[in-house]
Amino acid sequence: MSDLDKCGENASLGVEGKKEISVLMKSFHLVDFWRLKNPSSRVYSWFNSDLTIAFRLDRFLISKSLIKSTRSCEYAFRMVEK
Repeated sequence: MSDLDKCGENASLGVEGKKEISVLMKSFHLVDFWRLKNPSSRVYSWFNSDLTIAFRLDRFLISKSLIKSTRSCEYAFRMVEK
């Protein structure tokens, strides 16, 4: 949902559903915990074949009421930072 979650030419592609996810997050008081804990990180979970476009497709949504009870949120697969 952040501009940091995408990079490359035509990075505006693939934002379908952004409004719906925002409504869902607001309605159920959810937060993307990974982005909260990593406010300036550029880490991507999808790349096109020539690595010119990348997105962080996944979201780690938790209830805002759980923020104080949660210590960390990390990717379990090898990450590539661009």
